[in-house]
Amino acid sequence: MKMRLHQFELPLAHPFTISRGTITSQPTLIVELCDDTWSGFGEATANDYYGHTCESMIEGLERHRETIENAVWETPAELWSLTAKLPGLSSFAQCAVDLAAHDLWGKRQGRSTLEALGGSFDWPRPSSNFTIGLDSIPRMIEKLRETPDWPCYKIKLGTPEDVEIVRRLREVTDAPFRVDANGGWTVEEALEKIPRLEQLGVELIEQPLAEGEMHLVGQVARSTSLPVVADENCQVEGDVAACAQSGFTGINIKLVKCGGLTSARRMIAEARDLGLKVMVGCMTESSVGISAIAQLLPLIDFVDMDCGLAGSRRGRRSPSRTRHLPLRFTGGQFRGAVDRLGLAQVVPAVDRALDAEPVAGKNAKQRFHNISQVYIPKIIFRWAIRHLAAAARPCVNFPARLVPRSTAGLASKFEECGTNGRDVDRKGG
Repeated sequence: MKMRLHQFELPLAHPFTISRGTITSQPTLIVELCDDTWSGFGEATANDYYGHTCESMIEGLERHRETIENAVWETPAELWSLTAKLPGLSSFAQCAVDLAAHDLWGKRQGRSTLEALGGSFDWPRPSSNFTIGLDSIPRMIEKLRETPDWPCYKIKLGTPEDVEIVRRLREVTDAPFRVDANGGWTVEEALEKIPRLEQLGVELIEQPLAEGEMHLVGQVARSTSLPVVADENCQVEGDVAACAQSGFTGINIKLVKCGGLTSARRMIAEARDLGLKVMVGCMTESSVGISAIAQLLPLIDFVDMDCGLAGSRRGRRSPSRTRHLPLRFTGGQFRGAVDRLGLAQVVPAVDRALDAEPVAGKNAKQRFHNISQVYIPKIIFRWAIRHLAAAARPCVNFPARLVPRSTAGLASKFEECGTNGRDVDRKGG
């Protein structure tokens, strides 16, 4: 097995603001695990708050490259157990490896990852919300109007104008709201705001208090019938029981925080045993990470996975938080490829294929057999075409199904996203 690393900068459709800061683009790392036939893809985004950068993840993975590439495993859980013991490997880097392993595992079996885990996409599954980041009230209204067809919205709060924000947004839509203060309220503010927000159609409160005030959450939760969901306070498996004991009535699992699907599934099981509601959220991933979240849909109550997704609205694409390689997504439900082989995600770029080891043409097609609805930004496609024309050898590893039948068709169908893909793999073929 070979490991390849790909670093990208995902441009956002709008500056994304929460109570502790603003970003305009999202650095992300894609891990590719490949054998002689298939490639599995996983993702972890960088996050300053938790102290993980693409560079730090790459450093940890490179340090343990030989161990990971030589690992013998039958299930992703076996590889996860190995990576959990590697010193200096963060949960973010471990997540990317775990997601890639799940993708590869499903492809090897000829099934979606969820089916390989014993589930089915025919089971009931929740609809995703669309997140409206903090901004001026007119801009937040504009963002909501750009995405009118979502079944519910998550509103980022944590300002003195919180109730007014929700009141003004309520004038635009009848859809349910979920609010996330990202720890931006005091106990007094939470007790004052939550009843007023409930009257405005809010159905869920996420992380009302700062991470260090977990002991005060019970006071807030007892004051409302709404689910009070832990986010910053629920990062790894050991946090689930602590959240239940402190008074949270639900948890929000982030794959990068807990180390991937392997640990996320254990957290879901424990939360169910403790009577907690379960939400899974995204961390501004591309469609690679979002497709991994989709494998958990039948197991959870709420989901926040709007990043990297696009919905059809009056014949045109609604904006996603990340304007980058969207899966087809309408009415809060997937209309894309998540029920195909593996995670069935859209690969964010294929510029590294030029440097790959040649493989048989049949395997080159099999490797990306599961990928449908691929959206290659024009800038990457033009880059690839120029280099392919200049190449002295045939690039048989360039996945056939990623290449459109005509350049004009690609250019006319998909908008240019301005993606900056950079292959950081310097070893392992």
